[in-house]
Amino acid sequence: MRDNPRDWFWDIRSTQNESHWKRFNRGLDAYFPVGKQNTYKAETLEVRANMPLCIPASRLLRPYNPKELFLNNMKISRICSEMDRAAANGEVYHLWWHPHNFGSYPDSSMAGLKRIVQHYSKLHDKQKMSSLSMAELAEARLNG
Repeated sequence: MRDNPRDWFWDIRSTQNESHWKRFNRGLDAYFPVGKQNTYKAETLEVRANMPLCIPASRLLRPYNPKELFLNNMKISRICSEMDRAAANGEVYHLWWHPHNFGSYPDSSMAGLKRIVQHYSKLHDKQKMSSLSMAELAEARLNG
């Protein structure tokens, strides 16, 4: 089961009546290091009997916005930098997104995702970073 990142501004029970400050920090963290380190060792995932493994997200891939060309590049660069740290330290980097977020600008959104996948490919070749589904990560953690 995916969980949110471990920052106070990602503690979301409901977005109704949520403060603008909390939303601002969540948005800002997509571009600048506002929150905690978001990569982690798989061994730190808490295993609880008869419960699904809770896998915190590292980063939400925010939708492409044509009004924020510079920020779109910063967002992708930040993700690649975080992936570098995860690969160098043998840690989990859990990128997630909502597929409908690609609906408004699909070509530009896919171009950003392509940059991320190309960067992953380099990390896979040079540092043996691997890509796992959430189910594969849970199985590895529960059986390893």
